[in-house]
Amino acid sequence: MDGGSARGPINQGQVIFVASSALFERGDVMRKARKYQVGVLEDLAHSERISNCREIMELKMALRAVELSSPEFVLLDGSLEALIKRDNWVTPFGARYREQSVRRFLDKLLSGISEAGIKLTEDFAPVTLNPEYGKVIDAIVEDSYRSEFGESPRRDEFMRARVFLERCEMIHSLHELLSKSRNLVAIAKRSSSHTYFESEIPDIEVVRRFFGTMEGFLRPKEIELNSPSYYGIDARYPLTLTYARLERGANPLRVEVVGHHDEGSLARIMGSLACSSIRGYPYHLRIVHEMAKVKWREMVYLMRNLRVIDWVTGREFLGE
Repeated sequence: MDGGSARGPINQGQVIFVASSALFERGDVMRKARKYQVGVLEDLAHSERISNCREIMELKMALRAVELSSPEFVLLDGSLEALIKRDNWVTPFGARYREQSVRRFLDKLLSGISEAGIKLTEDFAPVTLNPEYGKVIDAIVEDSYRSEFGESPRRDEFMRARVFLERCEMIHSLHELLSKSRNLVAIAKRSSSHTYFESEIPDIEVVRRFFGTMEGFLRPKEIELNSPSYYGIDARYPLTLTYARLERGANPLRVEVVGHHDEGSLARIMGSLACSSIRGYPYHLRIVHEMAKVKWREMVYLMRNLRVIDWVTGREFLGE
């Protein structure tokens, strides 16, 4: 499973975006699937919102695949730990706001979504970015904020609440996937994590510099995956972490396997990955990467057909 996204300006305050997710399954039968989401967002925090959309679509694609079949492994591009830890830096509500009143506001938001019958883990595309639910969600934000703070939310606070709900949809989709499938393997080509060695240099760089070029993997280390409590989920999942080279001379990969795995169990998984890898990278992930990519020329084609290609940059005064 992998995802992609691209965006382009409509005007000085809005962007149009395309997010995608792709699935490639090779077993008794070969199956390919793609899903696209097109939308328009205000310029404020649009990069984070597009990332949320892409991640939601990746997780929901994996969730639907698990529900339809029982694959030996479900390969995800990226890091499960990073999906959770990124919350400390990018979530407008939650990690940055500790006040009890804000926590109560977040609880009311989630209660309102539940009472409205909006299921965050359904479908393939994000429900929190679906125009069909837009007015309902806006009303929930307005009512929850007014109930807690006695006034209507400012425009920026309104946007923060929407981003929180989008992030919440991603976390709930991840929880649903983890609860239904324990054979998940997340593989990251790049990583800034220091979890394994706890050194100043990122783990993946330590492996690249000091662990030779032979194929193999490091002794597994167990960590725990749990989401912040303000998303309304109280669950913890064991995660087995290692770094591996699937081919001699290839770049190292960060590998996370859900559950408890000793070296023997991990060796079987690494062997299976190595047998279907190209230049040290799993073949399945390479295929879905190409399927999910959204190229700039495709964005230009879309904007031309929607007649939004003649945007104004605001720098025309400077001849630029």
